[in-house]
Amino acid sequence: MPTNKITEIFSGWSGKSKRKKTPTMGRGGAPIVIRKSVDSAYLSYSWYRYFNNQDPYMAMVKSSLLDFHLVSGLSSYLLSRFRKGGLTYAIDADRDFLPNAYYYQIVISAINEKSIDMVKEELTNALLNINEIFNDEDYLRKRLRYFRYLMSDYMRRPLQIAESMTYMELKLGKHNIEEFNKSLETNFKMPLDDLLSNGIWSLIIPE
Repeated sequence: MPTNKITEIFSGWSGKSKRKKTPTMGRGGAPIVIRKSVDSAYLSYSWYRYFNNQDPYMAMVKSSLLDFHLVSGLSSYLLSRFRKGGLTYAIDADRDFLPNAYYYQIVISAINEKSIDMVKEELTNALLNINEIFNDEDYLRKRLRYFRYLMSDYMRRPLQIAESMTYMELKLGKHNIEEFNKSLETNFKMPLDDLLSNGIWSLIIPE
């Protein structure tokens, strides 16, 4: 999906900043907000994309690459961006590939309640500009080296290989992990913006 189309999808945002837009995404434009006895705020953004007209194998390849680029390792796109800005040092992700659909969730922990709007804005800008990472040759060189290290380490772990084979067989009817890893490396620079979609924010805020 082109970047201008994604921008159009997210065009319902509003906020205090005059330079950028603070998102209020979610059903009806309002996030889910819960107050609990916690020390800091927690923010989550979840979305899904349908893949009715796409090869499910390549969709899983792309979803795996998105996960890697966003949150895998301290040099990942989101972690390095948020740590540099001093917004948080803890970002996790969860994802699943359902029949004809891809689900993704980003969770940002240990947020100062006063910084929530800033964190939401930073995450939104990061996602909308995800393809900019492919213009940074230094980033790509370092990340590809890290990717190869992870794959080499992964292939020495029989339990993880067994888990992945059954997962892939159930989801795709294929279980060749080495072939899948080669597909990841071959498509390492594949644009990822078409995996993004309008979704739902949720917040846990200290009482």
